[in-house]
Amino acid sequence: PEDRVLSSYRWVQRLQESFPQAARLSLCQTFAEPPPNATLEEFLEVYPDNWMTRELLGQEWLQRHAELPIGPSAFEAAVARLEAFNAVLVSEELPRGLQLLGELFGLEAAPLRARLVGEAGPSDASGLPEHVQLQLQAHTSWDSLLYAHARALFQQQVAEVLPAPAT
Repeated sequence: PEDRVLSSYRWVQRLQESFPQAARLSLCQTFAEPPPNATLEEFLEVYPDNWMTRELLGQEWLQRHAELPIGPSAFEAAVARLEAFNAVLVSEELPRGLQLLGELFGLEAAPLRARLVGEAGPSDASGLPEHVQLQLQAHTSWDSLLYAHARALFQQQVAEVLPAPAT
């Protein structure tokens, strides 16, 4: 979740540089636009906290409750929606996820590129000043819990559906 926010920050920076005349570049009209050349701290002031949790709560919730903090009941509703999916994938394990999709839905995966976009790597947040890392962690607290649950669901689905790797 932290890396996703950092990626969004860099994406908005690139858009602002590429399209300086654009009136609006934020990912949702419900939320404020970051100022041009915003620092990460300024970006976090306007970027919605726990974006993935909010997305799983649905468009109506997002529109009606954009400024409300996420609480335990909203988080549980997001978890319930996540659990309703037939397959939950995580980008760091894309090859296994594609195998899972193939088994569940009778699909044949196309060959993957040599380097995957979603490969796991060190967090971009590790080089940030400590106070910014703490701000980022607070901004993604529910998303981090949701992501941990998604990873557990993925591992459970893999264990139930795919054959164990040969040893």
